[in-house]
Amino acid sequence: MNQPHISPTTAVRHIILDTETTGLSAKHGHRIIEIACLELVNHRPTGRSFHTYIDPERPCDPDATRVHGLTDSFLLGKPTFVDKVDDILNFVAGATLVIHNAPFDLAFLNAELQRLQRPALHHTVAQVIDTLAMARQAYPGKRHSLDALCERFDIDRSGRQLHGALLDAQLLAKVYQHLRTQKIERDLEAKLRAPSAPNPLDDQTLWLEYLTTCLPEDARVEVTIVQHFSANGAKPSPTHCSFKVRTLDIHLNSMPHLSCQLKFVDQFDGDAA
Repeated sequence: MNQPHISPTTAVRHIILDTETTGLSAKHGHRIIEIACLELVNHRPTGRSFHTYIDPERPCDPDATRVHGLTDSFLLGKPTFVDKVDDILNFVAGATLVIHNAPFDLAFLNAELQRLQRPALHHTVAQVIDTLAMARQAYPGKRHSLDALCERFDIDRSGRQLHGALLDAQLLAKVYQHLRTQKIERDLEAKLRAPSAPNPLDDQTLWLEYLTTCLPEDARVEVTIVQHFSANGAKPSPTHCSFKVRTLDIHLNSMPHLSCQLKFVDQFDGDAA
């Protein structure tokens, strides 16, 4: 079956971002003490990162120190936010930020920028994706902490005795890939099961063309179609089909066009052989 050609698209840049802070409330004057950013291009890690500790110019709450282990004495003399602000903004400029519980980190970042009379972060980045919101949509009623999601996706977090911006960003990058892949699969299956969708039994080429319009241009998937046959008559004929979509890979740098593999499996109803 011929596959439609999709022209390559402009590279997509995401930044996985995490912070540690002196306490829980930016409104009450708490400050950022650590920030980590990891770069993904076309949803693949590039190895580029930005990481720094920051002297908050105020003490940490004891409860916060118990979470991240960063003491006042360790932070004393580290660069201040004003020393690093241009490096941070240059690294994230134009990218889509991926943050777990984004309102928390954004509140702290925007408070730091406001102190320096700088524009809010949304003026610098393309958009923000909140993986906590993604997880709540995917798994309503379940736990959605980073630890819980790592456990759900079988991601090794054995080195996470304490919270740390760099380690947490590395774990979040893996969590985000799982959440994104699952969302693509759910959205795709919903579109393929829509009443207006073509039937692969009627026209496989038309169905494949429809499939490609339902996907982002950077996706490659495998679709297993099960043709269900009636056992009546001398020559069984397909009556309907079902399918399972499995995302094999998302955004391969080396892949010039979208690729779909269709696997057809015969399944007879009744005793037909």
